[in-house]
Amino acid sequence: MSDNKAIDFLIVNKNKDESQDMVSVIEKLGLNVVACLSNGQSAIDTVKEKKVDVALIDVDLKDSMDGIECAQILKNNFNTKSIILSDYEDEEILTSIIDLEPESFYIKPFREIDLKIAISLLKSKFKREMKVDKKIDLKKEITKIKIDGYFLNLMEKKLYFDGDEISLSNKEYKLVELFFKYPDEIISYSKIKAYIWKDKKMNKNSLINLISSLRKKLKNVVIKNINTQGYFLGLR
Repeated sequence: MSDNKAIDFLIVNKNKDESQDMVSVIEKLGLNVVACLSNGQSAIDTVKEKKVDVALIDVDLKDSMDGIECAQILKNNFNTKSIILSDYEDEEILTSIIDLEPESFYIKPFREIDLKIAISLLKSKFKREMKVDKKIDLKKEITKIKIDGYFLNLMEKKLYFDGDEISLSNKEYKLVELFFKYPDEIISYSKIKAYIWKDKKMNKNSLINLISSLRKKLKNVVIKNINTQGYFLGLR
């Protein structure tokens, strides 16, 4: 998204003054606000009808649905990113927010600098994703990714190194696919679970064994564990 205006924001906050302050910051940065709403169901209905890339959501909303639940629905069903705001520092709420894995989170009162930093980080992430999307188009008949001697053929579901095929299990291939599609990102535990295990339970040992097996098969790269976040593919 090289064009800033391609990033569309939705604000979900029952405090009208806060919402207007956020609109002011976002528009000063040349970005677009689709709507300002006060409840979760309205946010979901809006995202169904309009393009929304990022939702700024307060935990405390006007309806029975809280902001965390709203953000989770938007993430799961529409791939909408979120920035979470909260009046509370309650441990249970903080744990729920961490599990959600929003793009940013901060305790109110709202500060302009917090939102500017969050948006700056988001813009950088969108640019990286666009670069990857330009290289990888799954709708094309042939889809290939090359990284440091590795060649991943997405159509054949095969990985090669210096021309030699590397034998991978189904789960190993899916994990490689995640690493290669998002080479500049930490692959979160939740993303790994959703992509590889889907609705099945992923226990810690299963993931550790999968990572260990893949490490033995990949040369000149290292799979780094980023504590509490996920895994990152780096060069040796």
